[in-house]
Amino acid sequence: MPAGPPGPRPRYAMTAPRITVITVNKDNGDYLEQTLVSVLDQGYTNFEYFVLVGGSTDGSVDVVRRYAHDLVAWRSRADGGPADAINEALQQATGQIVTVVPSGDLLLPGALHEAARAMSPDDPPWWWVGHSRRIGLIDDDRGELRATLPETTAAYLMHDSGVIPALGSFWRRELFERYGAFDSRLRHAFAYDWAARLLLEGRRPNIAPVTLAAHRETVERSVDLTIRAGLETITVARRHGPRLPLPERFALWRNCEARQRIYTLAQAEMRDADARTFLAQHILRHPWWLADAMTRQTLLHGVQHPLPAGTTRHAA
Repeated sequence: MPAGPPGPRPRYAMTAPRITVITVNKDNGDYLEQTLVSVLDQGYTNFEYFVLVGGSTDGSVDVVRRYAHDLVAWRSRADGGPADAINEALQQATGQIVTVVPSGDLLLPGALHEAARAMSPDDPPWWWVGHSRRIGLIDDDRGELRATLPETTAAYLMHDSGVIPALGSFWRRELFERYGAFDSRLRHAFAYDWAARLLLEGRRPNIAPVTLAAHRETVERSVDLTIRAGLETITVARRHGPRLPLPERFALWRNCEARQRIYTLAQAEMRDADARTFLAQHILRHPWWLADAMTRQTLLHGVQHPLPAGTTRHAA
């Protein structure tokens, strides 16, 4: 993605804080080098860079080896997923500030300087988030991904309000020491869960009026992946629901039930001839779903009319 030269280097209220940057990669060797260069070319000297390759077989290791002398540490082996790999790096991190740049994504020029300036005063924010650009396979610009504060934590858990992407987020390392690391049981929603945990502890992010990163949209997500990611966010929301006031807890329960029903219908559609049996098994645990006309139709007649386009997107 074309980018102009960095602006003037900012002044810091104290010695430039040490920043820990973490990149995780799994068979994304085609774009890994661009990620590494975007971090290493920041022109910011007080940082440490960890790169964790999850047992890739596509040449990713060869890419990392070319830059190994600029990295604090790197490794290549099978792991428990991206959250597990990030947590491994966090155990070794010495930076005052932590950020994660997934393989394929980019830090824009000057991003580390912007973060250092914002988080180096005597009373720095605990959590600082900037906007990102969306880019395609050939670095084509697809628009902006704007970070926004949720109106309430309940609204965030219901996906009604707030966009807090992990890319472009900078956290003080003390947050991980106080509230724990990412949940390595989650493959898709670990950053969403981490944000929810911070919100529930009263830690709201400072949204920066700057664009710090670029998120690469490499391929269209499959329906199956969308469903699995969506169901994980529902699991996270239900896990945190008991910490909400009772009225919000009930609203969240209804929201999660509606979203799960939509995902279940999408799963039933993918099973075709097996759809009715699959749906019936879920209705035994959620009999109130029968109040929905589409659910009744699918249960009685099977999948004869595909779900409306974009249904799973609405559930997310």
